[in-house]
Amino acid sequence: GQQGIYAFSFGPPATVADRATTIPGSIGQSFASFGPPAFDGTFVAFAGASPLTVDGGVAGVYKSIPPGPPIRVADSNTPVPAGFGNFLGFGAVAVDPGVVVFEGYSKDPNGNFVLGLYTDSGGVLTKIVVTGDALQGRTLSELHFGPNGFSNGEVAFAASFSDGSQSITAAALPAA
Repeated sequence: GQQGIYAFSFGPPATVADRATTIPGSIGQSFASFGPPAFDGTFVAFAGASPLTVDGGVAGVYKSIPPGPPIRVADSNTPVPAGFGNFLGFGAVAVDPGVVVFEGYSKDPNGNFVLGLYTDSGGVLTKIVVTGDALQGRTLSELHFGPNGFSNGEVAFAASFSDGSQSITAAALPAA
C-alpha cells in the first residue's frame, strides 16, 4: 500500500511526499494519492490529495527541492485567480526552473466547469488561459496540457475551439 513521490540522484532515493506526509496547509491530513510528478533537475512538482471526503478533504499542487518537504502552490482552499470560488481539482503539472504551470478545475457563476492553466511565476498565482477565453479570435472550449508542456518560460498546449477548429498554442510567461 506504499505510495509516494521520490527523487533519486546518485544516492538513496529521497522521499518528497508519501502517505505519511502531512499535506501543507491542511489540518493534519496526509496524502492519499498522487498525480504524475514533473522534475526540472532541481524541483519536483506534483498534484496530490487527501482522502476526498465530505468532511474537508484537500487536493492541490505542490513543489519541493528534495529532500525538503513539499510546499503548497495551490489547493482546494485557494481562490481561483481571475475566476470564481476555489479550485475543485487539478490535472497535469509541469515545472521549469522552479516555476510551476498546472491544470486547475473550477466552476463559473452558472455552475459550468472551467479548465484552466495557472502558474506561480514570480511567486504570485496567476491565470494563463481558461476555457471560455477568447484566443486567436476564437472561443477556447477545451485545452490539453502535459508535463512537458512548459520549458524556458513558454507554455504549449493543444486547444480546441467552439467553432470546431484546433491548434497547438504556445504562450510566453512574463519575465519574473
